[in-house]
Amino acid sequence: MIRTLFAAVMLTVVACGGKGGRGPATAVDGVATSTASESPAWVRGEMPEPYDVSTHIMVVGRGATYAAAVADARDSMAGAVLGPETVRPFAAIPDGLQDFAFAPATERFEDADGTTHVRLIAQRVFVMDRLRAWEALTGVGALSDKIPEAFRVGGEPVTNPSEHLVALATTLAYQRASAFVCERSMVVTTSTCTPANLGAIRSAVSAFGQSLKVKPWFDGGVPYRPGLGAQAPVAVEVQWTPPQGAPAVLSGVPVVFEAPTEAATEGTDDRGRARWSPSAGDPAVPV
Repeated sequence: MIRTLFAAVMLTVVACGGKGGRGPATAVDGVATSTASESPAWVRGEMPEPYDVSTHIMVVGRGATYAAAVADARDSMAGAVLGPETVRPFAAIPDGLQDFAFAPATERFEDADGTTHVRLIAQRVFVMDRLRAWEALTGVGALSDKIPEAFRVGGEPVTNPSEHLVALATTLAYQRASAFVCERSMVVTTSTCTPANLGAIRSAVSAFGQSLKVKPWFDGGVPYRPGLGAQAPVAVEVQWTPPQGAPAVLSGVPVVFEAPTEAATEGTDDRGRARWSPSAGDPAVPV
């Protein structure tokens, strides 16, 4: 209903040619296009009449073509909503949840020199609904029965290190997402909230990580022998050594192998081993 109302309002604005010195609006590929000797208000960064800066976000993209301008506008919208890439959580937000802009608010303006401007507008509340949907999606695993039980070990021995690792990873991912959504909510909607305290989970992850060992595994031979070339896949064994007790192997742990020209992620098997054979490049180069 709300989107329909926005569409109706925008169609009215487009049909009237907008405001402030714009010429008649025409439709190109279904997108309203304005041409005039004077730049329209939205190119100067002014919010159009049906919207308000306190409830909506407006960005303008520029490019040599319409596609380039749209891509620039979407990057600007992502930056306005998600902040710089360096502060975004490591768990990727699905592309479907990053479509923040309302299509009815899309317009195109072309300068005399051929530069294309594209305007996108998003409702702040709608944006936060998308981010909270992603937060909930991230936390699905943390709501299962086994995860909290494995996480509440305290000082007790860890009987299942693989399950404990999953619990730590899932909890960390969810709390990071929760803290991120809270921080962005305060920026996007000027609301207040208390970000999740990541200190406890980070300490637990660090303590667990200090007990992990990644050891070369030569069961199939050394990966490379001078003069003879590749002998076997690059292989490692992941072990976890508790403060007390014997080392245990970890299954299902993703191991990232990196070579100068390629990389791969392989999970450890039930013996805690992962292997990878580079498909190209000099086999003598360290992996």
